[in-house]
Amino acid sequence: MNLLNDEKTPKALGKREIVWIGIGNLFLMILSFSIGFWMGEEEPAGVDSDSSETSKVPSFAPPVPSVEEDSAVTSYSFYKTLEQKRESVSPLETGKPAMDSMAQDLLFTVQVGAYQDQRAAENLKSSLKSKGYSVYTEEGSFSGGSKIYRVRVGKYKEREKAQMLAIQLEKEERLATFVTLVNP
Repeated sequence: MNLLNDEKTPKALGKREIVWIGIGNLFLMILSFSIGFWMGEEEPAGVDSDSSETSKVPSFAPPVPSVEEDSAVTSYSFYKTLEQKRESVSPLETGKPAMDSMAQDLLFTVQVGAYQDQRAAENLKSSLKSKGYSVYTEEGSFSGGSKIYRVRVGKYKEREKAQMLAIQLEKEERLATFVTLVNP
């Protein structure tokens, strides 16, 4: 008995068979898509095709009460509601006067370094001060209690001026900078 020539062993597919299988799969996909598209075009049962408004609403949707049926239903749009709320809020509730006075007190500065070693911060400060910059250090602390010494340059009322100084310091002094608020 020869096991290699057994009729039950699978035979390799030729190029023709593979092409026909691909064509058959493509046909089935197109047929499935067409049937799904055709079935999606049908109107739901119980909907009158003559009415243009109701043809878009499925039959299982709950009825929407009209204003005449229910006087409690208001017909505000989002923007009307928003405008009504805006008009009902007093200036004291918005905090605008507080924000205006706070905005006048804000000052911006450029931070050029932060060190745990105070000497390193003082060295950078003296180097920039000798070049004519208005430099100061600010001491802070981490939550663990260790101290940090920030080296900052200038104090400006306008953020744009502080950003211009930051760009200048990056170009001329090759320092990594960022604009931040001066601590009150």
